Parts: sequence; C-alpha cells; structure tokens
Amino acid sequence: MINENSTPNSAILPIGSDSKTHNGLNSLPIVALLVICLAVLVFKLDAYPRIWFDEGYKLNAAYTVAHDGLYATYTTDGYVPFDPGTSGGPADILPTALAIKLFGSTIVAARLANVLYTLLAAISLYQIGCYLWGKLPALFCVLLVVAIPPISQVGFITIGRQSLSEGTAFSLMVFGLWILSHAWRTRSLSLSLMSGLMMGLGMLSKTQIAIGLVPALLAVAGWRWLRDRKGLSYLFAPAIMVMAVFLGWMVIGQLLTPFEIRQHNSALLMDAIKTNILTTLHGSNLDSQALLVIAIMLLGMLTSAWRIWRAKTVGEEQWIELTLVLFVLFMTIWFAVFSIGWVRYAYAGLIVGSFLIGRFIWDLLAKISANKNEQMVGAVGIAVVAALSINFYVISNGAVANDAQNTAQYIATSIPKDAVIETWEWELDMLSGHRQFHHPQQALLFEAIRQSSHHQSFNLTYDALQANPDYLIVGQFGGWTGIYSDAMLQKYFTPVANYGVYHIYKRISVSRIALTVTG
Repeated sequence: MINENSTPNSAILPIGSDSKTHNGLNSLPIVALLVICLAVLVFKLDAYPRIWFDEGYKLNAAYTVAHDGLYATYTTDGYVPFDPGTSGGPADILPTALAIKLFGSTIVAARLANVLYTLLAAISLYQIGCYLWGKLPALFCVLLVVAIPPISQVGFITIGRQSLSEGTAFSLMVFGLWILSHAWRTRSLSLSLMSGLMMGLGMLSKTQIAIGLVPALLAVAGWRWLRDRKGLSYLFAPAIMVMAVFLGWMVIGQLLTPFEIRQHNSALLMDAIKTNILTTLHGSNLDSQALLVIAIMLLGMLTSAWRIWRAKTVGEEQWIELTLVLFVLFMTIWFAVFSIGWVRYAYAGLIVGSFLIGRFIWDLLAKISANKNEQMVGAVGIAVVAALSINFYVISNGAVANDAQNTAQYIATSIPKDAVIETWEWELDMLSGHRQFHHPQQALLFEAIRQSSHHQSFNLTYDALQANPDYLIVGQFGGWTGIYSDAMLQKYFTPVANYGVYHIYKRISVSRIALTVTG
C-alpha cells in the first residue's frame, strides 16, 4: 500500500547511480541521520556501556592481529587460531585490529569499527525504506529504530556502541539487502552475488542471523521463480553466496589451524551451539523483556504481512519487504523456541521488527492527520527529538567510572610484564597490553550459562592455581560466577589494589602459606 508521501523505487539511490537528482533528493536525510546517529554513538563512548567479557574476548583477537599478525587469540596457553570463542568474524575483527593499531589500545578505538558499521546500517535501512515506502516514511522508521530505548541493554544504539559482532552482522545484512533491492529490480546477477557476499561476510560475524536470513531469501526466491518461471540465477544467487562464503571461511580455518587446536575449536563450537543456539529450553528461559521483544517482532511482522496481503499486485518492492517479514518470522520462532532466550540473540529480529512497526505507526498517523504534509513532517521532527533526547538520557544515566581503564593502567605500570595474571575479565587483555593472562577454559563459560539458564546456583569446578599465577583479578564476570572462592583467595593471595568492580590480588609466597598453615 502506497500513500501520497511514498515514492518507492524512484526514491532509492541505485547502487552505482550517478544521478544528480537522486543525490539531491537523498542527501539531506542521509546527512541528518549521520549527524544524529554519530552524536549518540560517540557521546561518552568509553563510559557506556561498561566494557565487558564478550567485548574483551573479541578484542584479544583484534589485539593479537594488530601486534602479532595472527588471526588468533592469545593467553599463557598459547595461540588459538580462528578461536570460535570470539563470536566474531573477519569483517569485525580485522577493522578493529586496524583501529587498535592506528589509535592505540583504548575503549574508543576498540569500539570505533562498530560505530562505523552502525552508521552504515542506519543509511542502509533508510535506503531500503525509500525503496519500499518513500523518503519521509523511511526517515521516520529509521529514527524510530534509533529512538527506541534498550531492552536488557539491547538496542540499535547500545549495541552500536560496543565491540560486539551483532552490529557488524546486522549492518552487512541490511547493506546486502539494499544492494539486493537494486539487483532484483534490474535482474542483475552480479549485484545479486555482491549482495550475497556482503550478507555472507556479516553471517561470519554472527552466524545465528543466518537462521532467519537464508530461509527468508530462499523462500522469496522460490516463490518468485514458481510464479514467473524465470530469473533462477539472480533470484537464488544471494542465498547461495551466503552459504558459499560461510563454507569457504570454514575451509580456510580448517587449513590454517593445527589438528589439535582444530579439534578443540570444533568441540567448543558444538558446545556453543547446544548451549546457546539449539537448546532444549523451548522457551522456559524467556523473561518478561524477552517476551516484549517477541511481541515487537510479531507486531512488525504481522502488520507488514497484512499490508502486503492487501496489495492488489505484488510489485518489486514488496518482495524485499516480504524478505524482511519472513526474516522476522524465522528469527522469532528460533528465538522463542530453540535459543537460549537472551534478548541479545534477537537483536537483528528486534531491529527489523521495530523498523516495520515504524511503517505501521506512520500509516496510523497519516490516517488521523488533517493536514498530512505538515503533520507528517512534524512527526519526523518529533522522532528526531526523541532519538537524541532518549539516547542522551540513557547514556548519561548509565555511564560508569574508569574502573577498567584504571585497572589496566595498574597492570601496565605496577605488574611485571612476565608475571602471570589469572582472571576471567577478558577486557583487561587489550586495555593493559599485558600478554601473560590466563583465563578459565571456555567450556566453563558454557557450563555457567547452562546452570544460569536452568535457574541453578553456580557450581563451577576450577583450579585457579593451574597456571601458577603471580596475580589474580576478580571483576564483574568472575564475581558473578563466583569462580574464585573467598577461601582460596584468602589462603593464596593478598589484596593489593581495588578499582571499582575490579579487585587485584597478589600471590602469597609459599613460605608465608606454610607459616600460616603451621600457625
């Protein structure tokens, strides 16, 4: 359904187009989006959200690329090439490594690549919206996505402010869909392959998004081919390319990884899949915020499906919108039934669902507006104010002190470079530049997740002295899991420094332990 504010197809800036008219039409909204998004993405970037475990693990890999030239993580146990524990891919790890190399081991540098990816996602969503509905509705829908406050610390801007792979994967997915909108409209095989390449690179960063994307692409391609009986190559090329990129990267990883590490990585990957991706929880772990996310995805999907169904004819733009609808459908089913049920796992579906809800709200506003043009422009203005004010408020209230930076500075200046540090706070690796860290095995993380998912108290069996550490640091993650018991800390370590959530301990000499025991 198209209203008088919509100019689908003609409003989109085609890939490779040099049309001055198109550039003029789209430049102002794009500049506005860039300014708004950049402002809320970089404001107090080093203070919100708090840098944490998942960022730190991936940043260890980026730091290793930047300083050792190896695509691997590094601890006292050695290098782990193509470590699946990073939950990332080359599209996010390599740019982050470049930023660290150029600008240093800071939180801002570590998060810079994802900020840029989030800007790309905003522009890609806008261009898709232009293709589907026209410039003004597209701008409103993207601003709504930007304005929605985070749910369980998950939102378009909140994820965009962290060095997490969700931002990269989503950005490349919608960028690929933008290319696909032009590829299908022009029946271009080369652009279809390019769109699949972009989306495939994104899926390497966060593979579970492919659970929704690949079936959606195949379903729409199959539907179109059965209806028209033509275009087999350019219709199916994107989905095939996504799978080819994924398989190609797996082969590269297998070839460049030693046999023993390859076996370890495979076991770790299977453990991650069983714990997070294809679980037996069947929705039992969904909390109220997860249910809210499911409701948002369902509302966006159903309202768009209804609009497509009511259309008398299926135009080129409806096929792209149908791809979005089916993507949200498959992501909703997977998230609600098979996943671990954490809101972050529904990130891509949440953003696309919110984007589709934006069009539903736009239609409602258009129906009740007496002077449509002025009032709809006013709605966009309100969305601009909301996007800025809500995000600045959330960031200002959630900003934390420099605990991680101060702890990293202490490590860099007060702990010898060859000292072994035991900790489960991966974020300290990159920030401190210290290379002799020992972390609990990743299998323990999955055990902790399983215990948490079944609402059990943590009961992790771990020898914190196995690496003979000189220091031990307990932070947010180690404290949450209780992996370092108070009894062990009191017996073998003495506190030497404390920075907010980080508690630094130094190993007590063997002679002092013996004296304590005999005493």
